[in-house]
Order: sequence, then structure tokens, then C-alpha cells
Amino acid sequence: MRNRRRARAVCACGALLSPAHARTGPWVNKVRKPVDVPNCTAAVAAAIARPSTCVPDGWALLSMTNAHHAPLQALQFERVASLSCLMTRLVRICYGTVQTVPDTFGTCVYGPHVIPSDYRRSQYVSLNWAKWPFFLDALLAAPHILWIEADVVILRNPFEALLGTPAERERTLTHAIRYQGEGPPCRESAPGVGDGYANESAVSGCDRAGKPHDEPLNCGQLVVNSRRLARAIWDARPDNFTNGAFSQQHYANVEKERWPHSYLPITFYSFHWRGTKVRRPCGLTTYHITGLSDSKSKANAMRIMLKQTAGCANATG
Repeated sequence: MRNRRRARAVCACGALLSPAHARTGPWVNKVRKPVDVPNCTAAVAAAIARPSTCVPDGWALLSMTNAHHAPLQALQFERVASLSCLMTRLVRICYGTVQTVPDTFGTCVYGPHVIPSDYRRSQYVSLNWAKWPFFLDALLAAPHILWIEADVVILRNPFEALLGTPAERERTLTHAIRYQGEGPPCRESAPGVGDGYANESAVSGCDRAGKPHDEPLNCGQLVVNSRRLARAIWDARPDNFTNGAFSQQHYANVEKERWPHSYLPITFYSFHWRGTKVRRPCGLTTYHITGLSDSKSKANAMRIMLKQTAGCANATG
């Protein structure tokens, strides 16, 4: 990992998660080697220089994978792979070789092999932290980035929802960070509104109320417009990465409070939103398979969503 000047941490570095979120076992506090993040600035500069009829000027779409998660990315982009105006703005960090991580979608910037790392195992926390130096390099070339993790099915051009109304456009272009909500859009504490979402929408309804989430920002789907914010989160990282400690998502939740921030449109959906039902799958923009801990289960859930939306008018795969 490249050396960068560090600021004071925003919280107690290395503090263990609550029992509901921490792994147990002899390896929970084993120090994990940071992932070496290849520089992507030139690739992002080349991507945003390419004309696009469906992605605004100055925007890059980012993702990341290793050989273990490469099958998820095949499902992630299945629906939009033929949308060349979107793929031309995609830059991925690919940990492995062209044989283990094919250069199939967008532009691959290759990095060293990273071992299989499912939820809080092996290099899981280190790999999650690697997105922030990726963002720092990308934001040297692009004013705006949209980050979508490998376990997110992209069902249509996401920029349609991000810029589709004046209100969404204003938030997308001016807020330092936008994010998928961690908790479901069904809240008992604020009738009609929860975690920045309307409780009822054209695509979603609520089966039961839930409690507000302590850390509502989920890092699986992000718009990032501020390199200073990305730098602050990266600088707050702990001295050592362990799978039992707070992940980068905790630090992002703390830091976001100092900046203009907002939820992504509700059509950037989450599999883990318990108590909700998808009323109209064809109205979804993305579907994030968070809440499942292994890649096989995630792939199965992604295939189910692709099958459910196969007849949608936005289907291009």
C-alpha cells in the first residue's frame, strides 16, 4: 500500500465491533496485509475523455474485483454489457491476471493477486479499504465518480436515476457523497420518511416497520464528488487491518457528517432491506446483494434478480 500522510483517526482505531457484527475465533484479530492498489489516474482520464451519449461529461464508473469475485462481475454487468456508452466510462481494478480476471468490461487496471475473501475472512477488510486510494487516484482525473461493488446487479443505466429529476440532479452534482442506505426504507421513528427514503414508493412497499440504523451509509454504492472527503476517510484508517475491527464503512459514516450528503434514489436497491417488498422489479436501477456472506449465495441471488427482470423494457442483456 502506498504511503500517505495520516491524520488523526476519527474514532478509536481497531475497536471491536459489537457481537452482532464481529467475527469470533482465533483469527479475528490477526493483522492483515494491506492490498497494494494500482494507480488508475491515467485510465480514468482516458475514460472520461471518451464521448458518451448516456454518461455526462466528467463522470467515471468504478468497480473492483479479484479472481474469486470475477463471476459476480459477469452477473453485475450482464444486463448492461451491450450499453457501450456506459461501458466506455467504466474503469475496474482487477486483482490478478487477464487469465484469472478477464478484461471483459470497460478498462481493467491490473493489480497483484488477492486471495479469496468473503465476509470478514482473509483479506476482506483490507480489500474494502482499498477502494479509498482507488477513489483518490480517480478523483485526480474525474470530478465525479460512481462506485458500484461487484455484488451489485446493474439493471439499467444508473445515470438515468441519478440525474432524472432536478432534485436528484442537484444532490448528485453538489453533495460530497451519496450512498445506498444500510437500513430498509421502513421506519417506525418517522412515519412517511425513513433514512432519507419515502416509506412507500413506486418500486417498494413495507411489510413491517424497522428501527433507524446507527450507521446508515453503505459503501457498496456511492457517488463521490469530494477528494477531500475521500482523503479524510483514508487518513482515518487504523494502524492495522483486522477482520474483527471496524471496517472502512464505519469511518465513512463518521466522516460524512461533516459534509453535504444524501441517500441515493431508492431504486438503488438492497437485498438486505428486510421488511420491504419489491413492487415493481422493472423500476429498479441496481440491486445490491448485501447481507449474504459468501460469493456462491450472492451469485444465486443475482441470477434470481436477472431472471425476474428479464422481460423489463430496460433489459439489454
